[in-house]
Amino acid sequence: MDEAIELLARALELKVTVHGEQAIECAAAYYKYGCALFYKAQDENTVFGKQAQAQADAKDDAKRKAEASAADEGEACDDDEDEADGEGEAKNDDGEDENDEEEEDDMELAWKLVENARLIYEEDETHSIELANCFETLGEMNTEHANFASALEDLEQCLAILEVELEEDDRRIAGVLLSISVAQQMDDKLEKALKNCTRAISICEARIKRLKTSDEAAVEAVNASLPPGAPPHADPLAAAKAELEQIEAVLGDLKVREEELR
Repeated sequence: MDEAIELLARALELKVTVHGEQAIECAAAYYKYGCALFYKAQDENTVFGKQAQAQADAKDDAKRKAEASAADEGEACDDDEDEADGEGEAKNDDGEDENDEEEEDDMELAWKLVENARLIYEEDETHSIELANCFETLGEMNTEHANFASALEDLEQCLAILEVELEEDDRRIAGVLLSISVAQQMDDKLEKALKNCTRAISICEARIKRLKTSDEAAVEAVNASLPPGAPPHADPLAAAKAELEQIEAVLGDLKVREEELR
């Protein structure tokens, strides 16, 4: 991953040199570089998710502090050992803080890169799907950091574009609805979260029905879902069968989630 990130950084540098910082030719490079930093941090389970998890952790903080203050203070020897251990832990905490700061710097850079790509695509007005991709990624970043209002704004912008550009049973729409539902659930908007989860299920069921209608309908569906500039499927029917299997697997998880939200 590190090597890929270095290559993407170099590619962006070259494109900027040739075309200029805000040229449309640079937008994809900004986006890919930003996504690489984002996905690396997710894989390493570093800063991502900490902010969202902090809300749950905060509910337990008072309990932990109460237990700590109620601990037996009469064990002098243990206190001495704890003091020595505390010094070691403090040093470890310092090292962890430095690592967190570095990862947060990476996160800040990732956000700036994707945001810059968004601005370029928005100004250009001819790359709707790419613009939607930017909004979706920014929404994921904000969700990870518990910035739910911003996350929902980004994800709803993405959804609005996809609903215009894609067919109504495209699974990408269902995916964004699920992301919106997750953000709403974490923001305690459970009724809205349920509504969007249910809608995602309906889209998946419609897609499954279409893919099962006939081989011709299945091939037409997967070809219509190809991203802009993507090469055609070598075997469209195999691609349709693979998509069907994936959606059927996801549908089960969505229905479980729907029951949990009820």
